[in-house]
Amino acid sequence: MVSHARNGRLSPIQMTIRTNFGSIVIPCILLVLLLVISSSLAKGILPAKEVCVTCNCLKGIGFAENQVEVSIDCSQKQLVELPVDWPFNMTKGEDLEDAKLVVSFSGNQLGTLRKLPATRAKNVSLSFRYCGLTELVSGAFLDVPFLERLDLSCNSLTTESIHGDVFRGHYDTRSYEPLPLRTLLLTKNSLTNGLSALSLEHMPDLRILDLSYNHMGELSDGTVIAITTVKKLETLDLSHTGISFLPDRIMKSLPNLVELSVRGNNFLSVPASIRIAANTLIKLDFSNNPVTTIEKKSFQSMMKLQQLNLNHMMNLTAIKESAFADLSSLRVLRMSKCPNLQYIHNMAFVDPKLRENSWTIEELHLENNNLTTLPKLMRDWPPLKALNLKNNPWNCKCSLAYIIATHHNATKQSLARCKTPYERAGTLLTSIAKDFCVVTRLFNDDDDDDTVTQTNISGKPISRYSRPAVITALVIFALTLAILGATLGYLGSCLRERLRRRSSQPIKYTHIRSSIISNNA
Repeated sequence: MVSHARNGRLSPIQMTIRTNFGSIVIPCILLVLLLVISSSLAKGILPAKEVCVTCNCLKGIGFAENQVEVSIDCSQKQLVELPVDWPFNMTKGEDLEDAKLVVSFSGNQLGTLRKLPATRAKNVSLSFRYCGLTELVSGAFLDVPFLERLDLSCNSLTTESIHGDVFRGHYDTRSYEPLPLRTLLLTKNSLTNGLSALSLEHMPDLRILDLSYNHMGELSDGTVIAITTVKKLETLDLSHTGISFLPDRIMKSLPNLVELSVRGNNFLSVPASIRIAANTLIKLDFSNNPVTTIEKKSFQSMMKLQQLNLNHMMNLTAIKESAFADLSSLRVLRMSKCPNLQYIHNMAFVDPKLRENSWTIEELHLENNNLTTLPKLMRDWPPLKALNLKNNPWNCKCSLAYIIATHHNATKQSLARCKTPYERAGTLLTSIAKDFCVVTRLFNDDDDDDTVTQTNISGKPISRYSRPAVITALVIFALTLAILGATLGYLGSCLRERLRRRSSQPIKYTHIRSSIISNNA
């Protein structure tokens, strides 16, 4: 062997290795690499029989309805692919055809959402939050024909990722069957261009659409078209999308809209298009917009609105006359954390032409503002269920005390305190009525006189509702004084006349001696 090597000749063994290297050795190396890669990938892929080993599976009867509920929680299990199939005993038995299936793959870096395994469940909810999704394959939900809720929030999906073909159902004789999807959550993605025009075409039953925290700047034509195709939409969330204009076309095309959120945008005033939905809108969140004043026209004719949120309005300074006059069905008003809000007009809640105050509000939240007083007509409201007033520089005059007394039960847990006047600084608002104020000038509702500081016997202020009785008592007391005064005056006059007559008669003199002789005789 050595001699062969020295002569430059190869041994038979060396010749065999060289000849077969490409056909034997390289495939062996590739096979080893493939096994290594497969074993690493296998850690992120679940066969059906191991789904409930890795994930948390529960099955039972739901509390709300007499319906079987199946829960498969695969959150944060380091999966890179969806399971090959669902476990048979959890999703495919004949007794599970009407079951409610709730599945979560949140927190797994899937990247691409591929076609889901088939299931017979009739009410399916899927969550893919924080999955690093950038792509959804066409027909991803083809074998989940009863998908009702889909959460794709907190991913990196773009306008191109959300296309209509993703949500198509099985092909019928002429068209694709629609998905019965009712809730679609797309918050915190990369939808800077919004939605494509046909992205929601296979969702005719969609009720809730969340596009919040996708910085669009404005609603593109495609987005407007997509939204207007879902006529049954009831809840639309466009919060923190950077918009400053809400097209009339959207509001006109949503006859069933009951809840709208446009908080955290760039509206300088309440858009008039919102009033198009006045006959249906029940809840409106307009918080965190750079509006400076709320005026009468802001919520004009919105008589169905029951809840209004105006929190975090950093530029808001004043609520003008009749600003909320048309909100005759309002139950909850949240207007907190508006650091420049100093003024609420006394007639903010009523129409000055009508002078009526048939108010239905139950909760009023005004904490963390810059308010010093409240509208005086709040004394006439029925007692509130909740009145939050803390962290305002309250000027504790008696006019404020009467309002607090009217809504005592709603404020009794409040920590709101007076800032002025000096002698009441730090006093709880709930204490000023019983500790300082009984009644101001009874005949002037607009009087803010604060000189009367006695308390009545019970320690409670005399409210506006007891004033007729007080006035009656004062009238009777005045009449009694008048009669007594007239009587005393008459008696005094008679006494003076009698004294005058006595003083006008002559003095009679009697001689002492004559008197003695007369007596002796």
